[in-house]
Amino acid sequence: MAMAWTIIIASSDPAQLELLNNVASAISVDLAEGATIREAESIAALVRQYGRVRDHSLALLIVTAPLIDDRPQAAPDPHPGLTHIAGLQASPSPAACILISQEIDHLQNVQEMPRCEMLPLQVGTNYVKQCKNLARKLGVGTSQDDPTLAPDVANRNATDAAAPEMLQPAARCAWIDIAVPQSLHGTIGLQIVDPAEPLSRTTPVDFLRADIDDVMNRSRDLTDYLSKALASGQEIRGEWETQYRDLGDRIYRMLWKKPFDSTYSFAIGKVGADNVRIRFGLAPELMEGLWEAAFNEDGRYYLVSKNTVARRLALGAWEGVPMTKPGGEELRILFVKSQVTDNSRPDGPNDALWREYITDIGPKLPRLKHLDEELEALEAVRDSLAQMPRSDGNKPKTLSIKTITRRLDSRKKGSLADDMERELATPGSYDVVLFAGHALFAPGRPGGDQRGYLVFSGHPAPKAVPIAVVAEWLKKAGVQLVHLSCCRSAAARTAMEFAQNGIAMTIGFTWDLDDQKAVDFTQRFYTELLSDSRLNVCKAFASARRRLLNQYANGDPIWASPVLVAQPQSCAHVEGMLRLPLRKSPLLAAPIARRRKAQAAGKEPPPAAGSTMI
Repeated sequence: MAMAWTIIIASSDPAQLELLNNVASAISVDLAEGATIREAESIAALVRQYGRVRDHSLALLIVTAPLIDDRPQAAPDPHPGLTHIAGLQASPSPAACILISQEIDHLQNVQEMPRCEMLPLQVGTNYVKQCKNLARKLGVGTSQDDPTLAPDVANRNATDAAAPEMLQPAARCAWIDIAVPQSLHGTIGLQIVDPAEPLSRTTPVDFLRADIDDVMNRSRDLTDYLSKALASGQEIRGEWETQYRDLGDRIYRMLWKKPFDSTYSFAIGKVGADNVRIRFGLAPELMEGLWEAAFNEDGRYYLVSKNTVARRLALGAWEGVPMTKPGGEELRILFVKSQVTDNSRPDGPNDALWREYITDIGPKLPRLKHLDEELEALEAVRDSLAQMPRSDGNKPKTLSIKTITRRLDSRKKGSLADDMERELATPGSYDVVLFAGHALFAPGRPGGDQRGYLVFSGHPAPKAVPIAVVAEWLKKAGVQLVHLSCCRSAAARTAMEFAQNGIAMTIGFTWDLDDQKAVDFTQRFYTELLSDSRLNVCKAFASARRRLLNQYANGDPIWASPVLVAQPQSCAHVEGMLRLPLRKSPLLAAPIARRRKAQAAGKEPPPAAGSTMI
């Protein structure tokens, strides 16, 4: 039996990596045994992935010349990818390699290597066709060479042919990925997704430590001020926005020194402002910066008022939930209502780090006021679907909601965490999980507890469960989006930890929200999401934020708080994230009228179809 090939694609530009995913998938189709496809965003990640290959003679590496070398002892090198390939080619049995480069001079280097070809990047480079031809020359795939696919062919109107299950965004859009790694040797990448005129390019940039430190310090000061003010009930005045705009000016000036401004203007000209997505790919220590504050000085507007602005945690290749095969019409949401009594003290893991944390910090959690209203807002969206207008003419999706919660007066031992784990035990059971409750984070001092926790109601005490544990439940169920409506100003950090543990997309908030405004965001986001039959999270998130900005612009920070973490490198993956699987039967949702009647009578909502109440 023939052994399968391994194809490793390596680029520090997420947009380009998405194109290389298409390349690898197309090459894999030509192989009798298929291929295992692995991704790398840096030299260090490439070394790790290559080390996992048992037989290097059955490996194909497709590597970009400017691939970032993030290894601690790396010497300055303008083309680390080329240098690394040259080293591999010096071995007795080298892997097959394709170098992707804009430098025509690199062709001479490649010609001296025993098992390497080069794809010179030009305007309209057809990645799939040209790389398939180069792979055949290297003995990967069929042996027949197609002379019409010579490497120097550049057809500006040609599009990359897709393998049967390849990802394709539903509409024209542009992604600008700003990579700010720990080394600060980053990139600004652009991908225009347009069947008629696709384009992808990446520019290396070096960020200054002083600029980054200034952004982070300003972000911490403003976050600390708003968090304390909101927690104490202090009135938030307009001074916060003066600081926020100053921070936004600082971020934009830092980007403007780089090729961002021209890239941004070019993208808007190609696809329109509403279809431009901006994503910051950040080292973990930079994730708490308020990057969404970026303010265009020339146009006098926040980028978030016109574009989707998201983040991505720079962790190398994303290994999260596989893409679901689409075909279903029912969006399933698991609403986790985790209420606690006032001054609750949660139990946590039975280890020294948790005991030290709870002893030092001793959080006394307050009862949350907005949980029922947030659920009602979600149910109201469901009930309004029949009247919801759609411009695309497609059949509307259905929305099913199941709520799990625990009565505060229940004396039955156990935790809502156990109920949630059981609900998520079946793969494909839910598409979205909305967690309404408390999230906790330790201060993060050296040697202390670095974990984040979600707090679940229960008896005899609430239970704090590490986010990494919850993430495993979510991945098992194939959950595609996690929405965190959390208090204690921890949801943004919680979203980051979910990203670290393989969750594709997470919505969180940088600071606590006023109860009613959290409800407003929930209702607006899901209304926008379900008004588009494609269920585009990016567009719904941006549109919900804009609506809040228009409504609360006079001094209220709600519109600045939401954070979207979109972890997959592939823009096609993010654009088409909510792919609903075919299911045998729908969930039964609890009637909203029944819930409201119980609340009016001063009672807890009774158990109902689609709800679990203990």
